[in-house]
Amino acid sequence: MESFHNTVAYPYDVNASKTTTDTPIEYEKLRRFFGWIPTATIKHTFDSTTRWARYSGHYPLRKHFKLRFPSLNVHRRQEAVATDTIFSDTPAVDNGSTCAQIFVGMDTLVTD
Repeated sequence: MESFHNTVAYPYDVNASKTTTDTPIEYEKLRRFFGWIPTATIKHTFDSTTRWARYSGHYPLRKHFKLRFPSLNVHRRQEAVATDTIFSDTPAVDNGSTCAQIFVGMDTLVTD
């Protein structure tokens, strides 16, 4: 016996979203949002970032305490941070680096 989902053809994709980059980005028009930096710097910024966030507008606007896109729901430390660099003569096993950066929260004293 076949299940219901295997026998019925669904003509519409209810949650379809289209994310294309076919339209060229007009970097000159974006300069005012980037503090009037050169267009080449803006283009390099767009080439280096992921831009995974999407916005699907729903009206009327609702109260959202978390963003709808999970990769933007990253918890960040909301405090001043002190930093220090430590150097070593012995390289690290995994990547061979000889220095490390330590971050300490000024209020919570959380150390990373």
